Amino acid sequence: SNHRAMLPGAPSSRRPTWKTLCVSEIEYTFRAAARAVILDPADRVLLVWGCDPARPDAGQWWYTPGGGIEEGESAAQAVRRELYEEIRLTVDEVGSAIFEETNDFEFDGHLLRQHNTFFMVRVSDTFEPDLSELSTYERSSLLSVEWLTVDELRSSPYAVYPTNLAELVASLISAEPAGR
Repeated sequence: SNHRAMLPGAPSSRRPTWKTLCVSEIEYTFRAAARAVILDPADRVLLVWGCDPARPDAGQWWYTPGGGIEEGESAAQAVRRELYEEIRLTVDEVGSAIFEETNDFEFDGHLLRQHNTFFMVRVSDTFEPDLSELSTYERSSLLSVEWLTVDELRSSPYAVYPTNLAELVASLISAEPAGR
């Protein structure tokens, strides 16, 4: 398990997915998550367009597929499981993490401090994500799933998370060997 590397100061490598932190009198629920930057042959990235069902007035935003790391799971195992659960994409291998960040946000009435570990997944075809197995709860926050170009990300009227995603995708594409 690589939890220790992701979460400095962890007493052991086995940690619950959720725990409560008190940060300057505000209680955050800590969550470790694994997310995927999925690129198709046309260098478009697959993103979820979502919202917070508890705060409809907060608007909508784009974010990468993925979700919480369960106890005993590595970030790489978690992202592979989440991609299958969310969009029915089977990924054999994800390689090493390409980016990590920690951010604080409110969702469904909870204040979360989430540590995200991102992996790049290159797919050989522009598949149509299968959302048929999503729970009612997941469907309430996931509005659609779309393939977007770097230019569409940069010009989106909606927030994009992670906020550096357009630059991250552009650098991933330029770092790949010609002809892949």
